[in-house]
Formats: sequence, structure tokens, C-alpha cells
Amino acid sequence: LGLTPPMGYSSWNDCASEITEARVKNITRAMISTGLAAKGFVHINVDEGWLKGRSPNGSIFEDRVKFPSGMKALGEWIHDQEVPGKGKIMKYGLYTCRGTCQCSTQLYHGPGSHGHVSQDAQWLADAGADYLKEDSCCGSQDHATAFADYAQMRDALNATGRPIYFSLC
Repeated sequence: LGLTPPMGYSSWNDCASEITEARVKNITRAMISTGLAAKGFVHINVDEGWLKGRSPNGSIFEDRVKFPSGMKALGEWIHDQEVPGKGKIMKYGLYTCRGTCQCSTQLYHGPGSHGHVSQDAQWLADAGADYLKEDSCCGSQDHATAFADYAQMRDALNATGRPIYFSLC
């Protein structure tokens, strides 16, 4: 799963938390049409900005203004894209934070996975994520606690049965 670096696009480096479905689709098309995807740049990672909140049962939900089709449909769309000479090799990544909130910007605030790790891991797997970036905001910055939190998400991702590249921030 991690034999090579996960090369591709991260929305944070492009537009911070101001990411949209239309932008992700345009970037995906550009990665393919420029030939970058054929050279191994296949990860399309949607960083902070997609998550709207939690429902009363604790389940996360996406921002349907920014992502009108939803995150699962976006993942299916990315996975369905053909890379000339390579086939359907595109990968889909999402973001969360191990604390109680995401790192946030002036324009965006979202909940973290603290207290909902297994539930969030299953949601991410069900959405088709191939990659997860887990940030470290809004949680204890004690080294041992941070790595225990990361271990919880690792184990929860593994329990889903879906192979998901886990990136720690």
C-alpha cells in the first residue's frame, strides 16, 4: 500500500479549506490530460473544507453546497476516470483531524474525529477513500497521546477492510 510515495494533488496546497467538487473534478481531469496521472501522480486528496458537521447520531456529513453530489459520489467519479494506457488507476483521499475539531481557517470550521474514530473510519471507507490525512489540531499535543490517537485511527481503518493509505500530520 505504501511501497511508493502517494504522489498527486492535495487541495490544501492549492486552496486551503476553500475546496469544491467542481475544483476537484477539474484538477482530476488536468492530472489526466497533462499526462501526470500516467506518470504515477494518481492521488486526488481533498483536504480540510469538505466536512460540514455531525448528525445527532454522530455521523459526519459533507457540505452539500460545496460538494452537491456528496463525497461518496465524488470518490466513485474519481475512481471511474480512465488514464490513457493505464486504465482506472485514480485514487481518492480525504481528511480528518484526531482532535475535537479540524485545524480550521477564518472561513471554515469542522469537527474532528475524537470520540468518533471507528464511526468516522467506516464513513471514510464507505465513501471510497484510498488515502486519509489525519491532522493533529484540537487534541493533546503530548507525544504519547498523539501517537495513541493515531493508533486508534489506524486500527479503525484496518477494521473497515478497505485498504486506506494513512498519512499522519
